Amino acid sequence: MNLALGNLLVILAAIGLAEPSVWWFRGSRSWGYLILLGGVTAAYALDRLLDAPTPHRSQVARRFIPPLILGAGIAAYSLAQSPSLFPLVALLALMAGLYVPLKRYIPKGVLTAGAWAMAVTWLPPSTTPDALAGLPFAAAVLLVVGANALLCDAQDVEADRANGIRGLAPLLGEARASRIAAILALLGSSIAMAAGPWPLAAAGFPLSLAGLFPPAPMNKGRRRTLLDLALVLPGIITFALPRHHG
Repeated sequence: MNLALGNLLVILAAIGLAEPSVWWFRGSRSWGYLILLGGVTAAYALDRLLDAPTPHRSQVARRFIPPLILGAGIAAYSLAQSPSLFPLVALLALMAGLYVPLKRYIPKGVLTAGAWAMAVTWLPPSTTPDALAGLPFAAAVLLVVGANALLCDAQDVEADRANGIRGLAPLLGEARASRIAAILALLGSSIAMAAGPWPLAAAGFPLSLAGLFPPAPMNKGRRRTLLDLALVLPGIITFALPRHHG
């Protein structure tokens, strides 16, 4: 996936999951929304930089340092406008910075889904929910994003095994990991429907279906793009809804 498309998809996914949070918690878009957008842009670039093979590191650096600086700058400026978010942002920044070494010990899907669940639940809305109120929303995001990450990892089983990356996909293989991803996505959608933030199910249901079909008929890069685009769907739906829940 090229740089421009990768950056665009990660920003669209962040918007797609942030909009339901703003809607569900009856808020407006806060500075935390910009922290989220800047942060995911910087985290995406940082991951590519840290994971780059040594022979290509200088070439990768030229491509990814500009979005890293831009994303980090946006997040830092926005954080200065809303300093109460500093503890959460510091935790997310630590997870992003340690992602590459940690994924050799902790399943990388857990790290990715956990960071997204915390970020999109408690950063975007101006009326930040307390931990208990935000838990069902965060659980739905955790499962849906976890399913997305697992489906993407299922396409990289051999590479992850060769590099010693921990995760369900290299452990179980592509077929079993995909079926588990389908179950996770369905559970996340069910929580979203039952707890109220139902637009999140618009991402979960397509991912659950994707987990039931093998990726062979499609190019892996194209399939990964479609998997990521599923995370955009809740935001599209939420844009059409009143700015409160019923």
